Amino acid sequence: MKLFFLINIFLYSFLSFANNYKINKPYVSVYCIFSYKSQGTNYYEDLAPYEKAVTVIKGNTCIKQMDQYLYNDSVTRNTDFDEEGLVFVEKNESSMGYIKLEDWEISRPLSYAKYSPRNTSVMIISPFFEYEGVKYSMGTVLCIDREIIKNNPDNLGELNHIKALSLNNKREQIISLAKKLIGQPYQWGGKTALQGGGYDCAGLVEIVYLASGLDLPRGVFQQYDQSIDVNSSNDLLLGDLLFYCDTTRYNAAIHVMLYTGKKQGKHTYIHATPEKMSVVEETYEGDEIINNTLISDTNHKLKLRRLNVWSVDSQVNLIY
Repeated sequence: MKLFFLINIFLYSFLSFANNYKINKPYVSVYCIFSYKSQGTNYYEDLAPYEKAVTVIKGNTCIKQMDQYLYNDSVTRNTDFDEEGLVFVEKNESSMGYIKLEDWEISRPLSYAKYSPRNTSVMIISPFFEYEGVKYSMGTVLCIDREIIKNNPDNLGELNHIKALSLNNKREQIISLAKKLIGQPYQWGGKTALQGGGYDCAGLVEIVYLASGLDLPRGVFQQYDQSIDVNSSNDLLLGDLLFYCDTTRYNAAIHVMLYTGKKQGKHTYIHATPEKMSVVEETYEGDEIINNTLISDTNHKLKLRRLNVWSVDSQVNLIY
């Protein structure tokens, strides 16, 4: 009877993790596939600022980087959607796509090789951190010796400590982390400071929230959908979000910025912007930001929003 029980446990574990993996490279790029024909005749020109994020693979088909997964991220593979030279993976409902076969270096979720009484789980809270000769980016979770943490307080934070931060302290940490990323390059679909990487607007927001213990969806649309309106800048708190919404596309959110407070009486925000191809902190020209304001000479409305993760009922979204 005992043997039968153990066999069933083994089979259950095997089936549960048969298609579940962990990324074991510092990061991998995740792509979507689409046809150039469906994008219009000027699509090549429109992509000029982002061309390093696009690779043509055959004919009229291309793959476009939409996300990056970090070391230790858990993913599920679905072989039903694999393409030639590409592996289809999913991290959650808001992030899925293709990884190039040459980047498909994975490990099973259960591994005790680096676990010992001296080790603990940490979050990288600097743009990047080098461990055992390998560089990892902000938001990456590692399991390392506690002594290393003591010697690198500006680079590493214990997960338990991050989880225990009050909401006000989390807001302050989010801004502190975002300021560390000022000057990093812009890259469509990016969220890493490592060589060949960069940040887009939603990736920047996702990573600084993640490294502060709050798990967000990947895309601008999803981040907008999981937030509520803030009436005016008088009600904004550190870490709230500013969105540009396109009035020609049913007010769809197309860009997100992180509110950082006031500097010399002016409202400031940090964002990854394709116009400057960088992560920058900028000042809002005006004494007050009014929600749902049409930006002059554009088709964009400015929306002030607060993510649902800040509400008491949403604290189940705390990671770990």
